[in-house]
Amino acid sequence: MAKGDYSHKFDPDKLRDLILQKKNAKEIMKTLGISLWSLKEQLLLLEHKDKKFYDIPGLYDSDLQKYKEVSLTKEGILITDELLRKTSFQEGDECELIIEIDKIIIKKL
Repeated sequence: MAKGDYSHKFDPDKLRDLILQKKNAKEIMKTLGISLWSLKEQLLLLEHKDKKFYDIPGLYDSDLQKYKEVSLTKEGILITDELLRKTSFQEGDECELIIEIDKIIIKKL
């Protein structure tokens, strides 16, 4: 393992191959014998190494499912009134959408 690679069992060639085969997160975790956390870590290492973004179906589904205030639809990401009540946003507020590498920020104007 190269200096700076802190993830155990990291095999960039094998992970890249599984992604290119369109395997989902559960299939990749089972094949590699790693946890969801390790898969996310290894994906970041691979993306940094390849300087390329890879999409693994199902990788972030569990993150969103633990929050009932957020759901994925064909139209996009829906945020419920319950979640909005926890913020300073109110109906009719204008906002700006900022997309960064690892997050989406909704900024109130």
